Amino acid sequence: FGLDDLNIEADGDLARLVGWKGARFHIGLLNNLGGRPNDVAGTLQGVDNIEVASPKLRLFEIWVEQKLCSATTLRAGLYDLNSEFYA
Repeated sequence: FGLDDLNIEADGDLARLVGWKGARFHIGLLNNLGGRPNDVAGTLQGVDNIEVASPKLRLFEIWVEQKLCSATTLRAGLYDLNSEFYA
């Protein structure tokens, strides 16, 4: 059994790319695929959290952030809120 967990991320400075001062962007793609070890093991809890019901490439995050002043930014888009609380 093999499982694939591929994360592709890109960040860009929109001031350098298109002249939008104080702005940046982020895009994140997530691809999970492979075998189904949880089915073979027959467990309720599971043996691996990478396994997904529908293996495919997904858009995980895409957002634009604008700097408003030295300590304040505004972010809009699809954003993983869990990334703020990872320990």
